[in-house]
Amino acid sequence: MMFSLFGTAQDSARIEMPNIFTPNNDGINDVFRPTYSGVKSANGFIYNRWGQIIYQWFGLKGYWDGVTLPAGVEVPSGTYFYVVKGITLEDKEIETSGIVTLVR
Repeated sequence: MMFSLFGTAQDSARIEMPNIFTPNNDGINDVFRPTYSGVKSANGFIYNRWGQIIYQWFGLKGYWDGVTLPAGVEVPSGTYFYVVKGITLEDKEIETSGIVTLVR
């Protein structure tokens, strides 16, 4: 399931985020990846329940595959918090945050 989340900059700029993913290497829904519209750059941050950044990406092609950086350790099933910050085509800042469920 995808949720459309509108940032604070423009109604034409949008970041859509899945609310669940299953990194089990079956080729279906293996990564947590935003879908962008009207956004020219973005950075994403994944946090554990203690508020520690466990993963981050830079660029529109970034995603999370359920491992930590830099160690590459698989995280357990659970709920994680994300923040995605972007720049719209009009050079406005846009930000979206929420939770994602990882199921192994």
